[in-house]
Formats: sequence, structure tokens, C-alpha cells
Amino acid sequence: MTGFRVLFSVVIHHDFFESGYCNDINIEPSRATLAQAKNSGVIFKPCLGGLLVLCDAEKIPILRLYIEDEGLIFDFYITSSNPYLSNCSSIPLLKDKELLWLKHESNQSDNTLNGLDKYQLQNSDWISVNDYYSKGVITDYFELEALGFSSKTFMFISIVINADELSMLTPDTSSPSNPFTFFTSIQNKSSYWEYRVNGDFSKNNLNIIDRDGDVNFKLVKNETLSDGCTVAIFRSSIEIKLKEFSESYFQLIDKRTNGHRVLVKRLPVAHFSNGYQEVVGTKLTQISEIFVNC
Repeated sequence: MTGFRVLFSVVIHHDFFESGYCNDINIEPSRATLAQAKNSGVIFKPCLGGLLVLCDAEKIPILRLYIEDEGLIFDFYITSSNPYLSNCSSIPLLKDKELLWLKHESNQSDNTLNGLDKYQLQNSDWISVNDYYSKGVITDYFELEALGFSSKTFMFISIVINADELSMLTPDTSSPSNPFTFFTSIQNKSSYWEYRVNGDFSKNNLNIIDRDGDVNFKLVKNETLSDGCTVAIFRSSIEIKLKEFSESYFQLIDKRTNGHRVLVKRLPVAHFSNGYQEVVGTKLTQISEIFVNC
């Protein structure tokens, strides 16, 4: 079979975004990977949430020679144009002395991809603190190229393909198949939601309810402002995941003996940039502030 075929794709998922993919990122091959691609008929093409790696079917034998000689290694670095990406992620994506580095390194005799159509690059369900490496280790691996990486670089991915895996990724068939995917997943941040309801509620018995019944809210306290207005502060009983478009449906009600009256049919949802940190129990926790005027 002639022409280009997809060898594999590299995809980054993020649970914050509605699409399920990490927005505002670029996956770039390293200089060594670009040089290897030029010699072996490999090209790169952006795709949703990542990058497609395509190869010239007629040059697959050259890829096999790389495996026998230097090894078939694909190194990528990931940058983000979104300065708030860490704010909506469960872990800080940028650190002063460490960076995320995810790897697929199989022994020459192993085919860890056999029978799979996708491979998770991190060991746990989500990227975690165990996936950080010191910047010194990464600089040594990428040699002088690491010195030129953009300050927006927050992750590195290294994929080593052996002979058996290459055969699996390049089947000798004319039937189209879904490309193999190397993927990683970033978990979205969770927080306690704190509603600060401003208004004159002297005659009301306020409460916040979840229309779906999953989350309870507790009145933490009432504050009296200098202008005489009262701020009623409610906090969720559990941490709630922050989403690009949240499906949470909370209502402000006036509780009465014969039922309740809805004051705000649907309250605004939390935003990852509004809030503060507080120790809840023994854990430093994010508190998301949501301001409501009635």
C-alpha cells in the first residue's frame, strides 16, 4: 500500500473542557524527532486535542532501520497559550524546578501495545505529582535544545517504538483502521462553592438547594456590611468539580412552612479564578466565591 498512513496520534484530555480535550495547546516535535522524520518519511499534523504522526508507507523499512540502529524515538514538548490552564487543573502544571514528563518505553522484546487501540501514558487515572521530573534531568535528556524551550512549555512526552510495535502500528492491509492513540488525562480542579448572597433578607428564611439533590449547602454565617445590608454566606457540603460549562443547577429559596418560594431560579456557577484557599479539616482546599445580588 502506498501513500501516507497514520502511524499513531498523541492526545491530551482535560476534564475541565466540554470537548474532553485540552484546549489552547500545541504539541511540537523536538529537533531530533524532526530530523528523524525528515529522513524517514514521517510528517506531523494537528488534530483535536493533539497531534497525528503519519508515515510514508514506502519508507516503513527506514523506520525499521532506525529501530535496529539508534532506536525509533519520538519526543514532543507541549506548550499552552492559556495562562490559566493550571488554575482549572487539579495539580499545578508549571513548577519552578520540575516539569511533567510522560513516557512509553518498551523493551525490544515486549509489545505492550498488543491488542490495544490506545495507551495511557501516565500510571494513574490522571496526571499526578509522580509524573514530574527535575528540569535538570529533562535538560540533560534534550541536551541544549531544552535551553530554547518556550516558557509556555509545561509537559514533555517521549515514545519509544520497538520492532513488534511498529509492525502492529503498520499492518499490511488496505482496510482503513482507527489510528492508535497515546493519550494522557488532566483532571479538573474541585472546590467548595461559597455563595455570598447580598440583600435585605430580614423577612426571609434563606436556603440554597440542588435541584438534582446531590449537593447540600449550609449557612455559614450572616455578615452585616457598613451600609446595613446583610450578606448570607452558604457553602457546599462537598467539593464540586469546576467545568467549562457546569451542569450544576442550584436555586436560592425562601423556606416557608407551606413550602418554599424560589428567589433565584438558577444561581451562577463557580469560576476557577474567583476564590481563595482555606484549610478544611487537615487539607488545604480551594474555596470558590460566587457573588449574588438580590
